[in-house]
Amino acid sequence: MKHFLHAGAAVLLVWGLRAEAQFVDPSLRWRTLDTAHFSVHFAEHTLAQARTVAEVAESVYPRVTGWLKWEPESRTQIVVLDSLDLSNGYASPLPFNFIGIILSPPAEGELLQNREWLELVLTHEFTHVVHLDKAKGPPLVFRRIFGRFLVLPTIFFPLLPSAFPNLLEPRWLTEGLAVYSESDWNKGYGRLGQSHFEGQMRAENARGFRSLREVNAGGRGFPLNRDYLYGSYFFFFLAERYGPDAIPKYVETYSGRWFPFRVHSAPQPVTGKAMDELWLEYYEWLGGRFAPKAGKQPDEGGEIAVQAWSLTSPLVTSHGERWYVQGDGYTRPRLMRQTSGGDVEVVRTVEPGTRLSVSPRGDLLLAQLEICKNYSYYYDLYRLEPGGGLNRLTACGRFRFAALLDDGRIVAIRVVNGEAEIVLLNQSGEIERSLYRAAPGEALTGLAARDQTVVVTSLRDERWSLVEIAGGKAQVLVADRTVKHSPRFGESADQIYFVADYGNVDNVWSWRRGERRLARWTEALNGVREISSPVAGEMLLTTIEADGDVLRVHGLPDAPLEIREAAAPAQVEPSSSGERRAGQPPGTDRPYSPWASLLPRSWFPALYYADGAFALGVQTFGQDALGLHRYAIAPMYEITQHQALGSAAYVYDNRHGLLLNRWMTVKASASNNQAFTGADVKAYTINETAQWVSLWRHLSLGTRIYWGLGGALDREILHDLAAGTSASRDERVVGIVAGVDTRRQQLLSE
Repeated sequence: MKHFLHAGAAVLLVWGLRAEAQFVDPSLRWRTLDTAHFSVHFAEHTLAQARTVAEVAESVYPRVTGWLKWEPESRTQIVVLDSLDLSNGYASPLPFNFIGIILSPPAEGELLQNREWLELVLTHEFTHVVHLDKAKGPPLVFRRIFGRFLVLPTIFFPLLPSAFPNLLEPRWLTEGLAVYSESDWNKGYGRLGQSHFEGQMRAENARGFRSLREVNAGGRGFPLNRDYLYGSYFFFFLAERYGPDAIPKYVETYSGRWFPFRVHSAPQPVTGKAMDELWLEYYEWLGGRFAPKAGKQPDEGGEIAVQAWSLTSPLVTSHGERWYVQGDGYTRPRLMRQTSGGDVEVVRTVEPGTRLSVSPRGDLLLAQLEICKNYSYYYDLYRLEPGGGLNRLTACGRFRFAALLDDGRIVAIRVVNGEAEIVLLNQSGEIERSLYRAAPGEALTGLAARDQTVVVTSLRDERWSLVEIAGGKAQVLVADRTVKHSPRFGESADQIYFVADYGNVDNVWSWRRGERRLARWTEALNGVREISSPVAGEMLLTTIEADGDVLRVHGLPDAPLEIREAAAPAQVEPSSSGERRAGQPPGTDRPYSPWASLLPRSWFPALYYADGAFALGVQTFGQDALGLHRYAIAPMYEITQHQALGSAAYVYDNRHGLLLNRWMTVKASASNNQAFTGADVKAYTINETAQWVSLWRHLSLGTRIYWGLGGALDREILHDLAAGTSASRDERVVGIVAGVDTRRQQLLSE
């Protein structure tokens, strides 16, 4: 019995160590909106966004299902979340088809393209759903029998088909297909063929393309997005070389695979070649596409100052100090400072994704992620103190970009429910007033402020704009289909620098007041990621590289490298994004109920046979659409002694759990060839256990505090059939757990 008590204490400890932030807050009022093919679940305050999600999902449905020639048999569950100040989505076919959508639109990196965020992410994630759900032949037969399972829980699973063969493909194939689906080269939609991916592939070509073995293995080496990058160009190659029908034919072939993991022979019915031979052809195709062009080579962006695993948010103060965030992948990123002509020093550690801003006086402001109310990850603002400490100005503020003014006030972009707003804050971080509210579907991707003038880059109605806000009015300075981000003021408020991908290469451009033209100031080989404001004719910039990041010092040339005509300025007009969507608007919403999605979606037989005992049963599991309720049950019946056995487990919100078990152990038996079990049971025990744990927590990225209660019951009954007696014993225990967890994990740390 002591062993059980020790196990109970271990269970309490394990539960305590699972004190992690979840994205779904059960205290919110959740509701559901049903359409023909989707059930959209959302917090009540995001109703408008949920209706947009429902409309976009229905518009995406026929395109994806028609292309892949497969329609899911039941509604796909979509959960709309506003609990993360980063852009993401996720999808899975198990235990049912579901999608999670983060409302926050992208503000930087490879996701900057011409398609509205919700349409982009829903196209990507629903492609996953249709692709992974598709099955035919033996996999579909097994799914009809056992339901939705990945592999049968038996030692013979490699010899039996999976109900979801596409889920067992290498990740570069599943992600590559979804990126290909989201992309439309001619319209600038998606990542495939856009400046960021093109620049990465040029860098890969210079370094040497990854082998099939490396891409299959995945891992955490560069490029960090290799599954998306190599996978999407593979399908582009497949369509170009073998025709547009080659992709759905490939998916069709793999969807009927009997044996899992058989990728090598998968392309043969479509291309006549095994995967290793086809990869060599793909390798050659990449080399031809991304070979250096003849003539003068680009200058790569400037002199290398620092090379590291990651380098972000470069800036230069008016006094010539350089600031940036540097990471090594193993420990937390570090805030770095280099005085004018001096050495580089580490100021302090910061969070990944930290963004910097400096005032004209040299004061530093940080925007970095923190856990908010245990369920969300939001950006908050911090001032850097003289000793290197941080003075937190906001809590759950959601200020992803900020700019310090000379008087200490702050201009910041805040995104709530996926909708952006520019606000003015006082020196203490309190909002004074709103300066600009973005239109529905409009994304703001950068911010600069000087005196009474604010400039942002914006995506709206598939057009990227440089927008000036001054005197209570917003004016579009430049607007076209070219991606723009990272606006920075020059020596005066009359000149604005920014990164744009004219010519499908990210370079530094500028706009000058009174001139209807744009000027290019860099000729980067692979593309510019971020820039600082120019000081004394120099700016810091980071560039796209094959292995890690590079910080460069770029001296602005005496004359622009290129001049381009800019469109005439225009006033900001109402968005037309909602008018472009066709189809029937979604109906009325209803309170969320977990019961429909909680139904079991699979079952497996269970068998126990030993020492004269014979038990049969089934096992199944499930969860609701929000992931708040999870369960697994396995009832069994022992035939010779007529005993009900089995186990059941239930978890709510990853914080409250209940586990029940009842099993039988034969203590004595005698051989009997007349019995179908081959033996007669003479004595056996029935063990009954119950465990309950409830956990509460207070979470931050640096410290997770948790405390909880738990109880356990263990009862054992010995049945001696020969003596006709029974003896029992039971024990109960109640425990408490509390602790502090300060461990951190980075991408390369174990």
